[in-house]
Amino acid sequence: MNGLAKPFALLLSLAGLLLGATNANAAVCTSVASAGWNAAGTWTSAGNCNRVPTVADDVIIALGNTVTMTAATANVLSVTVNGTLSQSQTLNNAGALSVAGTLTSTASMVITGTTTVTGNLIISAGAVARTFTGLVTLTGGTWNNSGNMAITLRGGLANNGGTFTAGTGVYTFNTNAQAIGGSSAISIPSVTVTAVTLTNNGTLTVSTTLAGTGTLTNTGTLNFGGASITPTLVATAAGNTVNYNRANTQTVKPTTYSNLTLSGTSAKTTTGVTVNGVLSMEGTATASAAPTYGASATLQYNTATASTAGVEWVNPFNATGGIIIANTGVITMNSAEVLGASVPLTINSGATLNTDRKSTRLNSSHLGI
Repeated sequence: MNGLAKPFALLLSLAGLLLGATNANAAVCTSVASAGWNAAGTWTSAGNCNRVPTVADDVIIALGNTVTMTAATANVLSVTVNGTLSQSQTLNNAGALSVAGTLTSTASMVITGTTTVTGNLIISAGAVARTFTGLVTLTGGTWNNSGNMAITLRGGLANNGGTFTAGTGVYTFNTNAQAIGGSSAISIPSVTVTAVTLTNNGTLTVSTTLAGTGTLTNTGTLNFGGASITPTLVATAAGNTVNYNRANTQTVKPTTYSNLTLSGTSAKTTTGVTVNGVLSMEGTATASAAPTYGASATLQYNTATASTAGVEWVNPFNATGGIIIANTGVITMNSAEVLGASVPLTINSGATLNTDRKSTRLNSSHLGI
């Protein structure tokens, strides 16, 4: 072996030893007792796990075991909770978090990978940081923010058959473009979208505050009960619905909507609004200004409360979707109205339109009753 080959071979040998040492340090640490995280008898001695879990380790809390964190900070690769984990100290989890049993968090939690909840994830009051970098998915499980803590999401949120209790803490979506949705509805009182695009693909209810410098793109149903929406709102996707349902006065974001619902019991400020699909007037909500209607738009009155048509019934009404009286509340015209050519007026079974002896000229091809 020449002079160059010997050092090179030595380097390869050292690299192999280092790699072997790295692999030797990685372990699957499974609990074997109900005890503290740092207790010597908590973890299996099988394989390489002969110590308290470290940053390279996958941790499994076995069914029937209750493990209580006692280390000031636990840095691990991943955590699977089949039993019970009481997370009373800081948990830094570089990989996936799977909760099939019960995890109660009272301290800072930073989850870098995905989080899947089929059991119970309980977030109690404690240190502020609860950060989920990967996608959080509820699959028949329970998310219960009983501590009303602030939550940061960077990979999105999906609820598929789970029970999602948000609490009153602010949920901030930042760092990455992400989506919220799933097969089951999600209700979060306060949402902040910071410098990213959050896409709602499901049914999202925001009852208090929708803030931030980012963009909310709605492709599903957004129910909003706050005073006004601060982020940019993109609601043009065909078939999506934004429902402003506040009990007090409310400002409708001036933008273009596919379907727009004005509901609740209050006046809505509707300056600068365009509707391409259905504008549905519900509850006792009123509009401050007529929207701009797309060519095929529809104006619908869908309320069980008697009311008088307002400025939203423009004259003439030329959008080809026409006017629909859809519910049991008697709708009284506020003036003589003209419907454009081929524009239908539909009065559903059980519904009533009171013309109050005003003249209505129907240039439409049919009157649906």
